[in-house]
Amino acid sequence: EASIEVAAVTLAQARYTGRENMVVIPCAVTDRKRLAMIMADSGSSNRFVFDEKSERQKYTFEPVLTDTLDSLLRHLDRLDLIKIDIEGREGSALRGAEKLLERFRPKIVGEHWFVDELVARDYEMTVLSPGAPVPVGQDVAALKDHCTNGVYIDIFFSPREAAFVLADTRPRRHVFAGDSP
Repeated sequence: EASIEVAAVTLAQARYTGRENMVVIPCAVTDRKRLAMIMADSGSSNRFVFDEKSERQKYTFEPVLTDTLDSLLRHLDRLDLIKIDIEGREGSALRGAEKLLERFRPKIVGEHWFVDELVARDYEMTVLSPGAPVPVGQDVAALKDHCTNGVYIDIFFSPREAAFVLADTRPRRHVFAGDSP
């Protein structure tokens, strides 16, 4: 969590609910280590790093450290899932996670901002739409059909070699050797 204020609240909530194994790191994730400015007056817990100086004139900021996921999580022996929603900066964060993505091939849940990067890494997509998941494979055009009218959708990305069905409750017919299909 980039904002020290939000990190403190998140940690307090984790402790209150008994999640003692949760670690909150007060750091923004990007593709490199640096000192950046993060918007501090949004009136919500959403904060984001600005890259364009012209955008900075409209807001109040607090300084934050940025680092890469590769650096912050280098000690891990296992990484199964990354849930990421950082206000359109997901691509930058995932560029800073190249070693983790290569080593662990984790499943990823996020919005559509970084589709091209993950398709290039041979991930498949499933739109997490209300009602039922919609598999779209690697068809970016099909995905964009779900991203209309400014609606942000969550997407489940899975490495192609670990294709994953989220919730298929259809009855199955088991076929054994010697059975006809």
